[in-house]
Amino acid sequence: MHAIAITLMILTAPGAKHEGPCKADAEKLCPGLHPGDGKYGECMKQHLDQVSDACKEKMAEHKEKAEEFHKDCADDVKKLCGDVKSGGGRIIECLKEKQAQASPACQTALNAKGQHSGGMPTPPPPAPAPTK
Repeated sequence: MHAIAITLMILTAPGAKHEGPCKADAEKLCPGLHPGDGKYGECMKQHLDQVSDACKEKMAEHKEKAEEFHKDCADDVKKLCGDVKSGGGRIIECLKEKQAQASPACQTALNAKGQHSGGMPTPPPPAPAPTK
């Protein structure tokens, strides 16, 4: 279940906008839906045979990134956010809140996701308090 959710997170990240090669397709095929609302990604997948080649290419790129993210963070999702219901960006938010406890690979993936998905970059974990 979490694997599917993580795969769709990058395609439907909250705060993402209809931009790039899928904008016209999304407005035509999925009017009124927006990335992050829980229905947008599913709608675009249902109409995959009708989207432009450029949009298909972008969706394939997003899918590849999602698969990389899943590979890097799957264990962290189970360990740190296993009780979090998927959808609405809740798993990503959980991982961001617990980023300092996540594996180095997942921390890197979270930072990359923030920089490339249209969202805000995830800040690095706070520096340890000085010891006296």
